Amino acid sequence: MTDINALKDNFVVIFNQLFSSLGIEHKFMCEVPESSLNSVSEYSVLVGISGSYEGNIMFGFTKEPAIAMTAALMGTKNVNTIDFNVKAALADLFYDFAERVVSMSMAEESILLSNPAFITGQEMKAVISKAPAINLFFKIKGEKFSVSYYLAKM
Repeated sequence: MTDINALKDNFVVIFNQLFSSLGIEHKFMCEVPESSLNSVSEYSVLVGISGSYEGNIMFGFTKEPAIAMTAALMGTKNVNTIDFNVKAALADLFYDFAERVVSMSMAEESILLSNPAFITGQEMKAVISKAPAINLFFKIKGEKFSVSYYLAKM
């Protein structure tokens, strides 16, 4: 049986594994329950979950971590703007992140992940659902990074 309460620990484990492998300074900060699944970040990536569990995982971040993550992924220091290639690389990274968490947390379940949706805009506020969600806050290179999720057994 899947322990939904263990999800937070699995998110933190995968976050640490992923960002350590990229050589990016990172740290888990805190967990905050929310009344809805939302993001007020300049950049967000949304991955939908369906099957035995349904819900969403949303990653929210600012430009500086986006540049650092993409530079590490591409093995270059010449990433300066958030263009199509950067968005595609980050969408793939966070799809992989979500897939690892789901595999670790729900290996015995039948789960499908949607293609990632990249949401961007300085004044963008994304509210995905009114379902209660958990927000996990991290720091990447001193900047805020969030993972918000809502998953329910179907």
